[in-house]
Amino acid sequence: MPTPQDAIRHSVVVDAPPDRAFQFFTGALGRWWPIAYTFAGPQFQTAAVEPHPGGRWFERAVDGQETGWGEVRRWAPPRELVLSFAITPDRRPAPPGAASEVAVRFTPEGTARTRIEVEHRDFERHGPEGGPALRQGMDSPQGWPLILAELRRALARDARIGEAAAP
Repeated sequence: MPTPQDAIRHSVVVDAPPDRAFQFFTGALGRWWPIAYTFAGPQFQTAAVEPHPGGRWFERAVDGQETGWGEVRRWAPPRELVLSFAITPDRRPAPPGAASEVAVRFTPEGTARTRIEVEHRDFERHGPEGGPALRQGMDSPQGWPLILAELRRALARDARIGEAAAP
């Protein structure tokens, strides 16, 4: 039986090769990340991942204010991305030492599909109350499953737009 601190895993299969899926996940983050899961809410402008270890992943509000979500711990396109998750269960910025970790793996499934697997771990870093609460929230249907579903929808929409624009 899992404990409140165990890692959680969720995945989605997308109709894109790993390099495209990785690029979309990181380079188009502001186009697909659920606005309800941002600090800025309706004032959200975009989100970004700086493409190198030690880089930030963060959001920017329409007034230019940036709020960090964590940092890039591993940048290995197109196969893996590891991020610190410096967000508390009540959706406030967490100090770096209180950040859990999210590993995102991009595994080919045939020639034109990719399994994107998220492993969210180290919940204990959020403390004895925060860790179990964050784990429960991110493991619920409104956590990583919803976030990955948004990614799949946006990637499919982007592919349809690209096909329509092709000569």
